Amino acid sequence: MEHGLFPEAEALRAPLSYLASLLSGGNREVVAAVLAKLIALRAFMRARNLNQPVDDGILEKAGLDETAAVRLYRLCTIGGYDERNVIPSQQREEQDPYVRKGRAASGF
Repeated sequence: MEHGLFPEAEALRAPLSYLASLLSGGNREVVAAVLAKLIALRAFMRARNLNQPVDDGILEKAGLDETAAVRLYRLCTIGGYDERNVIPSQQREEQDPYVRKGRAASGF
C-alpha cells in the first residue's frame, strides 16, 4: 500500500490494461500517470482536511504542487451552480405544442 490508506495504481481492482483500453486507446502510461495524480491528490486532501501533517513528497512524485492540487481538487469535486444544474431557457411544457411541431417537422 502506498500512502498508508490508498493502494498503488497497479493494485486497484480494475487492471491498468483494462482502464487503458477503455480510456486511452491502450496507453497504460497515461492512465498510470493520471491515477498517480488522483491517488496523491486524495492522500493530500485527506491529510489537509484532518489537520494531519502533509507530506509534500507525495505531490512532487505525482508532478503536482500544493496550489495545483487545490485547483485540481476544486475542478474534480466542487462545481458551481451553473456546472451542476442545466437550466433550460424555456421549458418545453410552456411552449405551444402546435407551434413547436410546426417548426420542427417531426415534433422533436
